[in-house]
Amino acid sequence: MGKAYETACTLLHHMNCHDIFPLVYSHNTNNRPAAKDPDALNGIDNIVRYFNQAEAK
Repeated sequence: MGKAYETACTLLHHMNCHDIFPLVYSHNTNNRPAAKDPDALNGIDNIVRYFNQAEAK
């Protein structure tokens, strides 16, 4: 995941995007759906808060 995230950040920087939220992902989705992964759900909640704060500015 690390290398793909670094590449994504590099591409976003080239598009003048510098405020990048940390990666959210869910492992082992063949055994546990992402919708039941507490870490993924928490990450999604954080992304929603992040966008709501940005929208309020």
